[in-house]
Amino acid sequence: MISTSSTSSTPTTSSCRYAAGQESSQTSATKGKSSVAQMKVDLDNRLEGLGDNASELRYQLAVLKNERKLIKTQAHMREKEITYLEREKEKEHMEAEKIHRCQVESKQLDIQALQEETRVLGLKLELAKLQASNNASSSTTPSSNHSGPSP
Repeated sequence: MISTSSTSSTPTTSSCRYAAGQESSQTSATKGKSSVAQMKVDLDNRLEGLGDNASELRYQLAVLKNERKLIKTQAHMREKEITYLEREKEKEHMEAEKIHRCQVESKQLDIQALQEETRVLGLKLELAKLQASNNASSSTTPSSNHSGPSP
């Protein structure tokens, strides 16, 4: 069924008010939607910035951890090197001490040998003097008959 009543094309005051109210609520809804959208964009930007910052902080943390590990490794290696060098110096010192002790013993033995040689030469000299004085005294005394005793 078709309605044959006619409607007026001129708006009434109440319909104007309604339209204006609708328009202002549409405007405020649009404004609300745009401010929510703007807030969402702002939050997204801030979150993205925080995400980038967090990524950079994670990267810096990883770099610092690697540097710390490297420094600890270098310190450990340096301590091992120092320990090794100390042991080498100690070995060299012990070897030098051993060589010195051997040289001192050798010199003491040389001194003892020279002292003994001096004593032997002194005894030989004394023997030579005794033999010389014995020969001198036997040549000054008349010699007896070498033919044996007479009966």
